[in-house]
Amino acid sequence: MCAQCDEFPCSKFASWLETGGDYDSFLTHKNAKPNLEFIQTYGLEKFLEHQRRRIDMLEKLLKHFNDGRSKSFYCIATTLLPLTDLETSLEKTEERLKAKKIDVNDTRIKARILKEVLNESAARHGLELRLRKKGER
Repeated sequence: MCAQCDEFPCSKFASWLETGGDYDSFLTHKNAKPNLEFIQTYGLEKFLEHQRRRIDMLEKLLKHFNDGRSKSFYCIATTLLPLTDLETSLEKTEERLKAKKIDVNDTRIKARILKEVLNESAARHGLELRLRKKGER
């Protein structure tokens, strides 16, 4: 595994790691280097624990906020955003829903508010929560 190699990052992956997946529909490429660095620092078990938390968060978003049009968006968000931001975003969304007295069954409005909060978080990190095609910036 690259994270366990003394030569990481080696020339074999240098150009790929430098681009960070600028136009790749496989958004996990964007986090490849930070993920490998995390594994180097904290170990594989801690990394897998974080990934399980991401999966749990995605399942929660899909269960409570899926308006039928947001699955890809939630997948991208849970892939790219830091875990703390995902958790905070969910809390902020719940607060906004309560403040606006949104019906718990109004999935369309719930999804819109969650997307706004996640996009705000992404903007703070200089991220866009959408797939990019080759040639797009």
